[in-house]
Amino acid sequence: MNIIYEDQECVAYLHSEPASPGHVVITPKEKYTVIEELPEKLAGHLMVIANRMAGVLFETLGSHGTNIIIQNGHTAGQTEAQVMVHVIPRKEGDGLSFFWKPFEDKEKSEIAMIKLNECSSKIVLSDKKTTEAPITTPEEVEKPENTDWIHNALRRIP
Repeated sequence: MNIIYEDQECVAYLHSEPASPGHVVITPKEKYTVIEELPEKLAGHLMVIANRMAGVLFETLGSHGTNIIIQNGHTAGQTEAQVMVHVIPRKEGDGLSFFWKPFEDKEKSEIAMIKLNECSSKIVLSDKKTTEAPITTPEEVEKPENTDWIHNALRRIP
């Protein structure tokens, strides 16, 4: 495993079978099978690391864009029973496609909308969760002092 970032909660490494050069996987050190199991604070931390990694990929590899993907469950393409955030650097004409054909069954879409509206109150955060995982603005997120080691690791990618 080619680790390019590690902290107390997660590790980021180059994918062994990348979708494109520089494809990074970020995973919590503790095992969580699906994202619904993640504590909210850890979910936020993984996205902060994914955001920073995307910036490094833009700067270091000259990416034109990135896809940040979580395959949540086997049916969604998850190949290991572990939450993984994929950061895939993109360039014009790279041949990758994440486009889908719009779902056209209006009746099923309306039923889904009704069901989701009925249970949307379950999404409301309690005071306890809000204090455990406060929402921060980009300005409030602590920036790393020195990311040279990340840049050097990514420069070794062919």
